[in-house]
Amino acid sequence: VPADAIGDTSATVSNLTENTAYEFKLTAHSTTGSAAAPVIRVTTKIADAAQQDNVPNDVQIRLTAGKETSSVTIEWKAAADDTADVKVQYVIEYTYTDAKDKVITKKVTVSPKKGVQAGDVITKDLKLKAGTTYTFAVYAKGARGVADSVAASAGTITTYAVVPKAALATISKKDALPDWFKSESMIAARVSNYYAANSIGNVKKQKSTDTVDTVTITYTFGKTKADKMSNSKSVTLKWDSVNQEWTGGGNVSLTVGDDGRAYIIVTALTEIATKYTLAVQFSNEAEGQKATSTAATSKTIATTKLNWKPVTRITSSADSQNASVSWAAARDSEGTLPDTVYTVKIWTEVESRGQMKMMVKTFTVKASQYTIAGDTASWALTASQAKIFANVSEYWVTVTPRADKLHVAGTETAPAVFTV
Repeated sequence: VPADAIGDTSATVSNLTENTAYEFKLTAHSTTGSAAAPVIRVTTKIADAAQQDNVPNDVQIRLTAGKETSSVTIEWKAAADDTADVKVQYVIEYTYTDAKDKVITKKVTVSPKKGVQAGDVITKDLKLKAGTTYTFAVYAKGARGVADSVAASAGTITTYAVVPKAALATISKKDALPDWFKSESMIAARVSNYYAANSIGNVKKQKSTDTVDTVTITYTFGKTKADKMSNSKSVTLKWDSVNQEWTGGGNVSLTVGDDGRAYIIVTALTEIATKYTLAVQFSNEAEGQKATSTAATSKTIATTKLNWKPVTRITSSADSQNASVSWAAARDSEGTLPDTVYTVKIWTEVESRGQMKMMVKTFTVKASQYTIAGDTASWALTASQAKIFANVSEYWVTVTPRADKLHVAGTETAPAVFTV
C-alpha cells in the first residue's frame, strides 16, 4: 500500500469471514530499509439480520407534561420480543449546540423491562437544558460481536424556556402609579419577580431564557372559602409578539410603569370597599404542552371606598328656642343618595369677661334625625340644642358627610353665615 502522506495512510480489507479472529501485521518499507509494527488482532462482527431488524419503530418526541420545563419524553415501539435468548437494549443519541457554538453529542442507554413484546411502547424521560434545541435518534444496541441497528430519527425539539417563579408585592409609595390608580373600582399589585416575552419588567434580574408568554390572573373576594369560590374569576393573558402587548385580559391588564416595574391592574370591580385576593401564575406553551410556575397569592387588597360629592345649598334659621339647618343631601361618586351620617358644626360668638369668644358645637346627625324632601336634607334642632343661639346675633354652619363602610369622609363645607 503506497503511503499518501505522513499520518494519512490507511487500508481497507474486504470480504472477510464474519465472527472470525484475524491478525494483521504491518511493515513499513523504504529505500533505507524496513520496520514492522506490533501485530493487530481484530474479530469481525456477526452480520445478524435479526439485529438489523430491531430498528425502533414509530419514534416520537414531545415535551414532558407535568414535569420540569426542560424535560423531554421520547418513545418508540419495540421491534423484537424480550426473551431469554434475545435481550435488546436501546440507545438514545441526541445532539445540541452549546453556548460556545460547539456541537455536543450524548448517549443514553435504555434497558426495557422484562417481557417486552414487539410493538410495545417504550418511553424515557430526559431532563435536559432549558430553552435548547435538540436532535434525537434511537437505535438498538448490538450485543457483543453484533452490529448496532440502523438509527431511527426522532426529529428535533426545543425545550421550554425557564418559567420564573411568580411573586406579588403590595403597592408602596415608591411605586410610580398614575393618578387614576386611586379609582374606587379597581385594585392593583406589583409583580416583584416578572419576566415577559419581550424582556420588560425587572430586566436587571432577567436571564436570557427566563421568559413568560402566558399569565393567568385570578381574583377572589369573600370571608369564607365558599364565598371565595363563588366570587372567583380567572383571566388568561397571552403575549402578542407582533403588537408587543398582552391580550385577552378584558378588565385585567399587565403593564410596566415608568419605573420599569410590572403591575397587575383589575378595573371595573362592582364590589366597593371589599377585600380582594389576587393570584398570578406564569407559563410557557409549546408543542401542545404547558409548563407552569407555582401560583403567587397577594395579601388582601381592598377596593377604595366611594367619595362624597361636595355638600351645597346650606340654609338655616334659628332663635333661642327653635333652629333648623338644611342642605343638599350628599350623593356619592356613583350618584346614589344613601342614608348618610353628617357632622354639623355650629360656631357662635359669645361675650366672655368683656371679650368676644368664638365657640363651636359639634353635632352628629343620623339619618333618623333628618328628613329628605327631594334631594334636600332638613334637620331640626331640639329646644335644648337651640339654647346655643341665646344672646347670639350671628352663627356659622358647616356640614360634612361622615365616613362609613362604603364611603370615605367627605370634605367639610365652607362656613355659611346666618343671623338669629
